[in-house]
Amino acid sequence: TACGGSHRSEYENKNPPASKALSGVVVDPYISGATVFCGDSTSTVKTTTNSAGQFTFDVGCDKALTVKGGTDTGTGAEFKGTLQYPASTLANVVITPISTIAVLTGTDLNALGTKLGLGLVLTKDPMTDKALLQATVSAQQLIVQLQNTLVATGATSVDVQKGIVAALKTVLASTTPLDLTKPASLPIQKALQDAATAAGKTIPPEDAAKLALAIQ
Repeated sequence: TACGGSHRSEYENKNPPASKALSGVVVDPYISGATVFCGDSTSTVKTTTNSAGQFTFDVGCDKALTVKGGTDTGTGAEFKGTLQYPASTLANVVITPISTIAVLTGTDLNALGTKLGLGLVLTKDPMTDKALLQATVSAQQLIVQLQNTLVATGATSVDVQKGIVAALKTVLASTTPLDLTKPASLPIQKALQDAATAAGKTIPPEDAAKLALAIQ
């Protein structure tokens, strides 16, 4: 997706990233007014999405991208999550919950798209592909449910993150076909147990089973 506009990057460091311009769009659905960081959310190299979720780094970025804040243009609600995109040499990128899963689990984005039956997803805008949009929404719901479950155990934010990563890796390790729009195809109960273990907490098997049904 080619994205232009007047939203320009703020460079305050002495070693700016790559010189090749980088444009993109943030979709969950489109997130307007979000801050896109070149690197993690402490980076001073950043830009802001416009009303269509589009952004531009005029002199590029050779690091993974992190997105925080903004407004979900589909609902008008504040976007409270975090989205990511792996470091790339592409000129145009599409940041979504699926690209976030790729970063969290260290999975090649296109390989992840293939595993989920979505094909090549590096530059595909979910808003133009119904199946991909459904999977994108489901991916975000899965991440949010995992986060809420771990927060309820009293886990710290660091351990919650560890738990989410462990759960997602468990899901992707499944040898059966995966369909994010059909939670029944995902090993949710085992993922929850692995998430709790990674976070240093305990979820009784019977509670994990109930939570799995709730997520589905």
